[in-house]
Amino acid sequence: MLYTPSTLPIDALQSIAPAFDDTYRQGAEHWIEQCRRDLAQFWRSDDGKYSAVTEVIDTPRGRVFHMVASAGEFRRELVEEAESWAITRGCAKVLTEGRPGWQRVLRDYRLTNVTLEKEL
Repeated sequence: MLYTPSTLPIDALQSIAPAFDDTYRQGAEHWIEQCRRDLAQFWRSDDGKYSAVTEVIDTPRGRVFHMVASAGEFRRELVEEAESWAITRGCAKVLTEGRPGWQRVLRDYRLTNVTLEKEL
């Protein structure tokens, strides 16, 4: 289910925060604020066990649906709902980043980039 800024659940931050535990980019607080400002979208499965944050990006190569982060017990139906919504918004491509294990779950996605890390 997609939540609008006025219907954003009180526990939205808490439910998505684990997705940002091992990242160096903006945290959950930033993305929930983007949802409040209607610059990103907050999604939650019907059973409340899976949450996601997305954004629509206009690029020189077309409109892209960026799945920023998700947390909880994966629910394919929520991903499919979000992808369908993105199509209605003119998105022709979906992008997401995550742990290598996502390749097992999102089998219809292809690997295009990789992130490497080294301690200094």
